[in-house]
Amino acid sequence: MPRIRKLKPKPDLDPMCAAVRNLRTKMRLSQEEMAAKIGIAPMTLSRFERGAQIPKDMDVLVKLRNVCQGSFNFVPEFMTFQRAIAAAIEMKSPYEIGLSNRSGYSPEQWELMQCARIAAIHFPKEAEAMRKAAGEALRLVKQVIRATDFSVPLGDDLYYALEQGIDDLVRQTAFERLKEERDEESNNE
Repeated sequence: MPRIRKLKPKPDLDPMCAAVRNLRTKMRLSQEEMAAKIGIAPMTLSRFERGAQIPKDMDVLVKLRNVCQGSFNFVPEFMTFQRAIAAAIEMKSPYEIGLSNRSGYSPEQWELMQCARIAAIHFPKEAEAMRKAAGEALRLVKQVIRATDFSVPLGDDLYYALEQGIDDLVRQTAFERLKEERDEESNNE
């Protein structure tokens, strides 16, 4: 009969690894379930929890942080992942962050999105100035947010749906503006 080993807590376990282990334990998930939730191999999750590997990949850190959102039970873990994300951002140049993004943004669009993201996390005065300068864009975002049902848990699916709603509203608004401009041109002729 195989001997079953119990995992003993390591007193010197890296805080990031301890946060991964604590999060999974609090959520009452198996390693396989947790690994699937954050999109990594179960063996990778096991290495994180044992301290054999520290999570450093930005996508993994963001997914771990997002799993924590919406529950006060996970605040310590959320803060650990958030600090790791902030540290990773500070260690990289803006052009290294998100280079895996192949969604078709121009370098200028991507740069502006990164500035807004970093300002929102680290520079509240600049973030507020960006909000005030956003004008019509902010109005459209707020319109979608007001129409959103937030009874569902915060997570990637909700944020994706919000982004899709914003994109749809922007296309509709742009179409209406174009139509108004054509009507004005027709009236001026």
